[in-house]
Amino acid sequence: MSSKLETQLNMTLKSMKIIALLTVLTGFLSGNSLSAQVLTTVKLNGATSELHKKVTSNLNTFFKSLAVKEQIPQSILGSQGKKNIEELMKVNQFSCIEPELTLNMSQLAGGDYEIRSIPVKIEGAEATEELVLNFDKKAQIVAARFAMEEHNMMDVLNADDIDDYERRQIILQFLELYRTAYNRKDADYIEGTFSEGAVIIVGQVLKPKKGDQISLEKSSISRDNINFIRYSKQEYMKRLRDVVFKNSKYIAVSFSEVEIKQHPKIKEIYGVSLKQRWNSGSYSDEGYIFLMIDFKIPAEPVIHVRSWQPEKFQDGSIVNLYDFPVID
Repeated sequence: MSSKLETQLNMTLKSMKIIALLTVLTGFLSGNSLSAQVLTTVKLNGATSELHKKVTSNLNTFFKSLAVKEQIPQSILGSQGKKNIEELMKVNQFSCIEPELTLNMSQLAGGDYEIRSIPVKIEGAEATEELVLNFDKKAQIVAARFAMEEHNMMDVLNADDIDDYERRQIILQFLELYRTAYNRKDADYIEGTFSEGAVIIVGQVLKPKKGDQISLEKSSISRDNINFIRYSKQEYMKRLRDVVFKNSKYIAVSFSEVEIKQHPKIKEIYGVSLKQRWNSGSYSDEGYIFLMIDFKIPAEPVIHVRSWQPEKFQDGSIVNLYDFPVID
């Protein structure tokens, strides 16, 4: 064999070895990539009924779709659940981080079922969230939201000022839905929570408007020389849609220090005070939120007052239920 031919043969063999090695490495890397996707298996405690079994099956389908990044089958989603999940995933891509979960399913006052404590990881974020899913009697997902931290959840469920446990559940669900609506930039949901005459306050000057459902003439919120700017519902929503949501790649809102008071005369109205942390990447802040929420129609609570202030008053308080005499 000539030296030239031998040289060509050796080069060919080397090329074949390199190709073979690359093939092995590619297979190895792709195998690792696939194994890195956590495929979650779910069990429900006390899963004996047909509904439990169907919910379990739908949950496993849901998590499989998240793991392999496929579209979630329409058959397991109600219309509102589909909307919730699509909007959440559009702003906060998430997946389950546990290979096995044993969960509890509880029935809510309205007849739907709720599953809490589902750990999910948000892509690009260090923190994890807990997902809450609601199911109807057909085992379809009808609502999805991020849970409040457990100690804040227990503050709501154990609130001294609320004797009715069913009402506590409704308030907790509303606060979680309200918070998650900001995380998924769902302006339509937020707009729907405000009454038409809602008082929305942040800033410097506040003057009562003729025809308000909430009387401000006897309000004391201008104390400590802190003034406020008042927005109408339309003004607030326009700013939220056109400025805040439009200019934020993502939004992470969390609530803590939750306190709830029932109105002394109008039992369907509650004042909720909480600390809010806001992070949208380029902007972050902390402040104190007060919400006056009307639960006359439990399935459709509305907010009459929303105020935000960057710090507490000198006496340690914030805007509260007694700053707004209600015209019944």
